[in-house]
Amino acid sequence: MMGNYHVRFGKEGRTGKRCVALVQSEDTKKKLSLIKKGNKLSEKTRAKLSLIGIKREGVSVEVKNINSGEIKQYLSLTSASLDLGVSRTAIRKAIEKK
Repeated sequence: MMGNYHVRFGKEGRTGKRCVALVQSEDTKKKLSLIKKGNKLSEKTRAKLSLIGIKREGVSVEVKNINSGEIKQYLSLTSASLDLGVSRTAIRKAIEKK
């Protein structure tokens, strides 16, 4: 293995399992970056990474105020939940009802 690794234990995540993160030193990050430079990804790999990126960004949400009729758009469930002061789960359940 290259460089120093520091193990950090986190709280239980959504899966209920204990999280472990390996923290790499800046020197190790630079070495790994140099190794990866110049590698060409196949079209299949590029397509997979693109799908992962879309999933990470989230799905846009449109919320309509039933009293005023105002429609507001959000980039993700998280941004909508923070602005509205409700949980992401509540928004997801409301979407699934329709």
